Amino acid sequence: MQQEAENQRKIDAAKAEIRNDFKKIALDLKQHIQSQLHIFEQDIYGEVEATIAEARQEQEGAIATSNTSIQTLTKIRQDLTNLLIGLKQHT
Repeated sequence: MQQEAENQRKIDAAKAEIRNDFKKIALDLKQHIQSQLHIFEQDIYGEVEATIAEARQEQEGAIATSNTSIQTLTKIRQDLTNLLIGLKQHT
């Protein structure tokens, strides 16, 4: 009887040790996954941020070009209007 109790105590101790080992492994794995996730997020966010910055620069360039074109067209329209006014006054 005493031998059975001793064996049961050893089995319980071994089970507790195994549970503790699994908890430690699970915690280590969780920390590793969180670390990898953080690295992945930083990489993705960095790439997205760079893509957005590039798109913003392209859009700003397109707007600047458009504004220059509009200014040129406005100048041409004004010149043509002045020419038409001048022609009307002479006829």
